[in-house]
Amino acid sequence: MSEATIKTGMTNAGLSILAQAQLGAKIQFTKLKIGDGYLSASQDPKTLTDLINVIDNLAIAEWSMSDDTTIKVTGLVVQGELGYNFREIGLFAIDPSTNQEVLYAYGNKGENATYIPNNTSGIAVEEQATIITKVANADSVVMQIVRQYGTVYYDTIGTHDDGQEVVLTNVDGDRLYPKTAGYGIPPSNCYKLKIEKTDISFNAWKNTDGDIVLTTSATPTASDKIFTQNGDVFTQTDNVVTSYNSETTSIVVNEVTYTRESASDKQAVKNELNWCDPQDTVIENQLCCTWQGTKLVRKSGESPKNQDDGFLVEDLQTRNKYANAPLVEYLTADSNYQYMVFPYSTNGVYCISSRNQFDSAWIFGFEINTNSNPKQAVKYLEDNANFTPADMNFTTNVFDYNSWKNSPLFDKFAPVMLKKDGTVGEYLLPDDYTLQIDGVTPSHIADDTYDGDGMCQVGQLWVSRKKYGGKYQFRVSNKKINNSYECITHKRADGSYTDFYYRSLYDCCLIDGKNRSISGKAPNVNTAGNTQIANSKANGAGYNVDELNFRLLINDLLVLVGGSLNTQEVFGTGRHSGGTQNGYNQVNSGTLDKMGMFWGDNNNGAVKVFGIENWWGNVWKITNGLILYNGQYYYKGCESTQDGSTIGEYPQTSVTGMIPTGINVGTQSQLYIKEEEFVDGLGLLPTSATGGSSTTRFADGLWSNSGIVGFARFGCCSYDGFLVGAFALGVDYPVSSSAWNYGVALSYKKPLSGG
Repeated sequence: MSEATIKTGMTNAGLSILAQAQLGAKIQFTKLKIGDGYLSASQDPKTLTDLINVIDNLAIAEWSMSDDTTIKVTGLVVQGELGYNFREIGLFAIDPSTNQEVLYAYGNKGENATYIPNNTSGIAVEEQATIITKVANADSVVMQIVRQYGTVYYDTIGTHDDGQEVVLTNVDGDRLYPKTAGYGIPPSNCYKLKIEKTDISFNAWKNTDGDIVLTTSATPTASDKIFTQNGDVFTQTDNVVTSYNSETTSIVVNEVTYTRESASDKQAVKNELNWCDPQDTVIENQLCCTWQGTKLVRKSGESPKNQDDGFLVEDLQTRNKYANAPLVEYLTADSNYQYMVFPYSTNGVYCISSRNQFDSAWIFGFEINTNSNPKQAVKYLEDNANFTPADMNFTTNVFDYNSWKNSPLFDKFAPVMLKKDGTVGEYLLPDDYTLQIDGVTPSHIADDTYDGDGMCQVGQLWVSRKKYGGKYQFRVSNKKINNSYECITHKRADGSYTDFYYRSLYDCCLIDGKNRSISGKAPNVNTAGNTQIANSKANGAGYNVDELNFRLLINDLLVLVGGSLNTQEVFGTGRHSGGTQNGYNQVNSGTLDKMGMFWGDNNNGAVKVFGIENWWGNVWKITNGLILYNGQYYYKGCESTQDGSTIGEYPQTSVTGMIPTGINVGTQSQLYIKEEEFVDGLGLLPTSATGGSSTTRFADGLWSNSGIVGFARFGCCSYDGFLVGAFALGVDYPVSSSAWNYGVALSYKKPLSGG
């Protein structure tokens, strides 16, 4: 358990109480508060009456006298729904003259704040917040104590006993003792929880005594496993089939013959459960929490509420025992059991969180600071706080997922052949798009006569973006954690949400007046932007070109997975040079069909992220939702007016109805992006700040023209060198412009009438 001790100063109210104590009054301390507020240079802490920005109230857990007039007061820091920076602390007491609670002493860590992850993260913090301040003497102190022992709380007034401990008493003065060992907050949640359910049949066999045994095969072979039924559970025994006789339809088990009894066959569900247990938590080189074990509990009809609410399937104390090989249970087909894991610490304190349910929520996040180094500028938050970022190994030509391996985030992305009616015709093998998901059947990825296109299917991702303490914070989850989370990428024009968003796997080609996403084709270039949009819509209702909201989502996810602002350095440069008006030097679609969901090189090849080829480089991608007018960005977050705009469809030549950002970039050419400014409800957009480079900060290029209505194009092309990248933005030409390096990608959201 780590301890954050802050030396503090007394407030004017505290000095008043101290003066009264010197005349014989008692000092009754009541509680601690912690917060994340910054103390400005102009603020005098003596005048404060409360914390600058309160995060939590802490009960006083213990106190002691450091010397005759110095007191040390400690509370337990509790993790909340959202992570926060523990920066300020206040000690409160009762003013004897008014009998009112006041701020007695205050302290602030400034830039040395401790980050406290949320209580649904992959990190647990057992941290003590301790404040040191002055009192008249030990005899003058009365302390209101709330101490937590496991799940037992005692509310009492404590008396100091020889300077060593706080004696807890009830209202009658009887001493109280803890009912369970240890105290503190629990370990963090388990993560990567996964359950797979498979319907199976058990074949019954009966001996002459009427005993029934079960096998998974109707024609078992020697050494096949034997199961028995006990209520809703089928249990694998230590016995196996010795032999099978097909003529008599019988088996021998432990020298006992059983004949086939098909009337007693059973239908069952095979549950395979995987999860990873919490790591011991170390923050600022301090061991904060030690994991001891995890209990798996099952309950019929509802999720267990605690470790004792249901049937204990297993109490394991081998960390990550089921991270790879699953725990397997067989239950009757009509049973309705739910599972939950309860990790516990060496103090015997359990983590009770909905995040430990199978099919629970996860949260990944990051924060961007001002460091010029693109990697050091990114700090991980939430479930990934201790992750090692992923990156492309340019030596082995293998993408290293590192801590992100098997992350549930990637389960939200799947390559498919999407038919024109919005239904999935084929799921593609992620490592080889030429095959369907079974790894055997050829796909139609290169068939331009197929009534569909190669698309990336993206499930709902709920995103929270905000600026906190001057720093941009991004969080993403599979569920709407609270009202700060939005899934704008999946929002339809009527404000409803579609289950999936689709984006083309490739830079599109043009076939029969329609933009198509087919392998083996050259990009559609030298076409006016407004025509590119029309050619995309020609595929049918729900089709369009790239949208700003999806571009910003993927860009943030790249920072998340790669732990860096420099996407080229982490994932690959993409096709960035060699192209001219006379020789485009563009790669055809499908170049990376057999390279997995992420791949890149640093040799002017191609790049692939989240299954999408050439997210940057090769050709500029025209993008709905962002226009530059008089040097200022205007945006529309989605096709719904619920984004705050007053216009339905994405405008092309006017900003009427769009939302002004207040960010003015003027006219820029090949400006390396140093800073991106947060736009509430949207995300990050490049500014005109100078001082960027190809190796610092965002490391991508910005082009703008304040003299026109500039329509957004992202990613750059095969001409501008290392200015390419996920954040590269051009708003220097109107929508009607055409060029050899101006391409297009396809997007699709199923209309409400289509489901």
